[in-house]
Amino acid sequence: MNIANRFLVSACCLLCGCAPGSESAPLATVSVVTMLESVNEARVMSVSDVETVVNNAASSKRAIVFVYVGWAPMRPQLDRFAELAIRWGEIHPTDPIGFHFVDFTNVSNDYQPLTSLPGWPTREGRPYPERLGGWGELVWIRNGRIDHIQTALDFPTVDPLVHLTSSLFAHQTYK
Repeated sequence: MNIANRFLVSACCLLCGCAPGSESAPLATVSVVTMLESVNEARVMSVSDVETVVNNAASSKRAIVFVYVGWAPMRPQLDRFAELAIRWGEIHPTDPIGFHFVDFTNVSNDYQPLTSLPGWPTREGRPYPERLGGWGELVWIRNGRIDHIQTALDFPTVDPLVHLTSSLFAHQTYK
């Protein structure tokens, strides 16, 4: 994993407390601009980088993966994802969720390993990668299982997105 990708993963893990073995969410004062600068430095991820970040998300009790692809304009979706990560930390400072940015550009034909997780939509008995379409989808994962997939811009502001996240994760504190 290159240095920029390690920095981004570390920044997200510090912000949300999703690092393996993490007991709490040490909320850093982070702005949307700062997070987006980190994301811009992290692109393009190798297949190995994608596997590492998705495996980290899947091993977390609760995680949200932002599905990025370089062939689609995604600035508004990235803004909303950053707003969600920051707002969640402000509202629930002791209730960590792993927020993971993943650049799937190199694996966008099948979105592996994300599409191999339990709960991924299937068609004719096989994973259905077409569920993702370059719209800046968010994937909610609980205990290694996909709970929900939805586009970040389906929400007019970050508040309904925070509410949905609370509902999906039943606002249970995991420590």
